[in-house]
Amino acid sequence: YNLLNKPAFTPSSWLFGVVWTVLYVLMGVSVYLLKSSRSYDLATPMQFYYIQLALNFIWVILFFRFGLLWLAAVELALLIVSIVLTMLNFYRINKNAAYLLIPYLVWCCFAIILNISIAVMN
Repeated sequence: YNLLNKPAFTPSSWLFGVVWTVLYVLMGVSVYLLKSSRSYDLATPMQFYYIQLALNFIWVILFFRFGLLWLAAVELALLIVSIVLTMLNFYRINKNAAYLLIPYLVWCCFAIILNISIAVMN
């Protein structure tokens, strides 16, 4: 990653750790709020949640481990779709749980722009 050409709008390295820490805390609180809604069947919303978590993990491997920049961008698009589907399923049960995922969605939208820009430049 350090050897790749990156666009001028690439955040400083330290910011990634801060942002992801905040995002994972928001995701955890979101799931807590969802699970606190005990009168609902949570199987489907949680399946979407776990799918997006898996896609998040896979993106890291594709991008950083294997350097498959374009495949990582496609996979990130799937991640964004899965986040939206997770939010829609959460919204039906607990609106606040869905709203807490908005920063995650926004960050991933920024990430796909950054990912594609890096792919183009390299």
